[in-house]
Amino acid sequence: MSDWVVGICQRERVATECLSDQGFRFYFPKYRERCGKVRALFGRYFFVSFTDAWKSLLGTRGVAGLIMSGEKPGMVSDQLIQSIKTSEVDGYVPVDNSRFKAGQKLKVGEGPFVDHVAIYEEMGRADREIVLLNFLGVMTRVELPAKALSPLD
Repeated sequence: MSDWVVGICQRERVATECLSDQGFRFYFPKYRERCGKVRALFGRYFFVSFTDAWKSLLGTRGVAGLIMSGEKPGMVSDQLIQSIKTSEVDGYVPVDNSRFKAGQKLKVGEGPFVDHVAIYEEMGRADREIVLLNFLGVMTRVELPAKALSPLD
């Protein structure tokens, strides 16, 4: 496989359509936010498989430019692109936005469970975390605002 050029996108939908029409092989890695919204993994940056016709990318609608290294485009190895692609789950790159690790002990700093000790389980939806709290000897899953939790010293 060949290396990849890093492009800067102006309008993704237009760029995708025009790159396809020109026969370029390209990749816009995506991730899904906790709220479900889909976003570009690298903001406006995307990848195009290198060809000798790389200069035509500069005139492609929806493409703002390329990352350059002197007079030639900066290159990214095919190995790196393939590792990003193989990490995808259902077409999206998994991104862990949590500041906590599974099993970590946390202190609840606000709300009805203030001063309780919780055990971190996983990310919840939006800005929430799922933790285990001990209620009458039974570990119970509870979803709390992320801002209410802090690591236990």
